[in-house]
Amino acid sequence: MKTIRKMMCATALAAVSLNGMAQDAPAAPAAAPAPDKEQKAEAPKLDDETVKQRVGYFLGHRMGQQLAEIPTFNLDDVDANSLLQGIKDGLNNKVDDKMKEVEPALDIFRQRMDERYEAKAEANLEAGKKFMEENAKKPGVKTLPSGVQYIVVKPGGDVKYNVEKDGDDPTFKLMYEGRLIDGTVFDKSEKPVEFKLQLIPGFTDALKAMPVGAKWKVFIPSELAYKEAGPGIIGPNSTLIFDIELLEIIPGNSPATPPAGGGQLTPEMLQQLLEAQQQGAAK
Repeated sequence: MKTIRKMMCATALAAVSLNGMAQDAPAAPAAAPAPDKEQKAEAPKLDDETVKQRVGYFLGHRMGQQLAEIPTFNLDDVDANSLLQGIKDGLNNKVDDKMKEVEPALDIFRQRMDERYEAKAEANLEAGKKFMEENAKKPGVKTLPSGVQYIVVKPGGDVKYNVEKDGDDPTFKLMYEGRLIDGTVFDKSEKPVEFKLQLIPGFTDALKAMPVGAKWKVFIPSELAYKEAGPGIIGPNSTLIFDIELLEIIPGNSPATPPAGGGQLTPEMLQQLLEAQQQGAAK
């Protein structure tokens, strides 16, 4: 467990750089026609101070997003003046005795992050179990064999996933919103998105059971979600709530063999999935 958390911390710290700052900028369309002169918008005129402020905020915001990948990190863990000085020295390729003193401090920092992570994981696990137990008693709540709970908001039609018809790699088109049990929204589709079945097990179970056209509120216990590897704002051992509207099931091209069940992606692939959806929502 500690090895995983140290890797997460190290990866997040190493990722705070200017490399890839524009990684989610949309690519320019090929052979785009030149706009007419009447349609061409003039670039806004900004003074130098405004440019500095806005670019500074942009870079700081990106650094903050990367640091947020350390689930238990907060700004009180670092000295703001030292952070700014480190940025300046890094830009100037300045290396001095301060860098030699870093490793012992990083060891203490990692230990603190580990301790907080363990405490958060335990608290989330207990809160999630209590939530699921109480939620199961509420009117309208049903439970799938896997333990996923759901409420039918809209029943939909008669068409459901069928391995003989849809194959074992169909595409599910849907709208969704993901929240923590405290109401925090961690992901939301702004337009229909398409997923294969290689998602967290609880989400996969819901998609397989839902009729096309249905809207469900789905409650996924941590053991069927991200377990201890909850990325970013999700955190370890988090119980998740999803509002899902299943719009369409697009049959796959592979042979119709019985699926082995919802497989869990690696933490790296799970993070890529979240980032891809955030980028899509931002466009």
